Amino acid sequence: MKLIRGIGECKERKLKSEGYQSLDDLKKHPVYSKSACQFLENVETGDVPILSEWISSRYSPSHRLNLILSSLAGTENMLFMDIETLGLKEVPLILIGVAEATEKGLIINQYLLRDLKEEKAVLESFLSHQGDDTVYVSFNGRSFDVPFIKSRMRYFGMKNNINCLHLDLLHFSRRQWKDQLPNCKLQTLEKHLFGMERYDDVPSSQVPEFYLTYHKTGNIGPLIPIIEHNREDVVTLAKILSLLHQTKD
Repeated sequence: MKLIRGIGECKERKLKSEGYQSLDDLKKHPVYSKSACQFLENVETGDVPILSEWISSRYSPSHRLNLILSSLAGTENMLFMDIETLGLKEVPLILIGVAEATEKGLIINQYLLRDLKEEKAVLESFLSHQGDDTVYVSFNGRSFDVPFIKSRMRYFGMKNNINCLHLDLLHFSRRQWKDQLPNCKLQTLEKHLFGMERYDDVPSSQVPEFYLTYHKTGNIGPLIPIIEHNREDVVTLAKILSLLHQTKD
């Protein structure tokens, strides 16, 4: 019942003492009936984005209920995503990696700018993976990846239709493991949760330098570690999400 605005611990106890034991019971309450009916209607229709907004407004986007809710969308609608850019803002992105779960396993597509003129085409390729039921899965994507993509879409005058349910695994990971690990950086999670070590990995801070070296010289060598770094990131996202679904608070 605490999903309804205005109902906290004390109010819930009072309502239960009055005979209101569930959201269904609240449909008869003089004050909370409208909100209860609205919420239950969204549950019945399976409106995942609306339900997520409801949960996030009452708790937080990283609340476990949002994780549980995402399972209603189906694994096939999860879009694991990560971007590489030439800086923090108002500069081109240079690579978008996406991964999708299928019966044959994880299918990865990476869209790389061979030339900076290809940025709009790369954005369009990324958007081609988005459907009505898509759930974005990222790592710090709420703060960086998605706002960055939206900014580049505005730059090119593209229609902004990115309003999917978004699971930012950085915040879910902090909620789950912050007291058990040194930090919740992606490679720390890889090491402690999966026993993975990256060797010869290009740090994100050096990606612009590597790409610009390629751009100036035409030598594709500096692109290879960028592509591999991005690929490993999206694969790790799938592993973390799977583990979070198996883990109890």
